[in-house]
Amino acid sequence: MTLHGDTRIDNYYWLRDDERVRPDVLEYLHAENAYGKQVMDSQLSLQEGLLKEIIDRIPQREVSAPYSKNGFRYRQVYEPGCEYAIYQRQSVLKEEWDE
Repeated sequence: MTLHGDTRIDNYYWLRDDERVRPDVLEYLHAENAYGKQVMDSQLSLQEGLLKEIIDRIPQREVSAPYSKNGFRYRQVYEPGCEYAIYQRQSVLKEEWDE
């Protein structure tokens, strides 16, 4: 592959299959996935333990410091059991946040 006068060799270019239909590519990827599963299965309890430890270190409820922009206040709230932040916005004219 040559781009901007720089020639690069991509040993994995043959894996490019935007339609996901080439049998040789699919077979190779299935074999790679099977190998990865075989190698990582013995570490499953370690993975689960690490995930639990990470989750246990996250505060049950955390609210970011609000900031104002263009007549609105914004903040992020992390609720217990949620994996994602809740993004909140409200008018700066309101005194209290809606819960």
